[in-house]
Amino acid sequence: MNNLAIFYENGEGIEKNLEKAFHWYQKAAENGNENAMNNLAICYESGEGIEKDLKKAFY
Repeated sequence: MNNLAIFYENGEGIEKNLEKAFHWYQKAAENGNENAMNNLAICYESGEGIEKDLKKAFY
């Protein structure tokens, strides 16, 4: 799931879609993927694919 999110984030082999990237990072993080947890925090910090939320970024 994390890899799928990366593809959506970067537009690799698929149309770039930050909202879908966020969705798949979230699903992967919920399943314990530590890389996805980090990527999700970056999304919250930068506001990519979701409204910027620094509290959630540091949670």
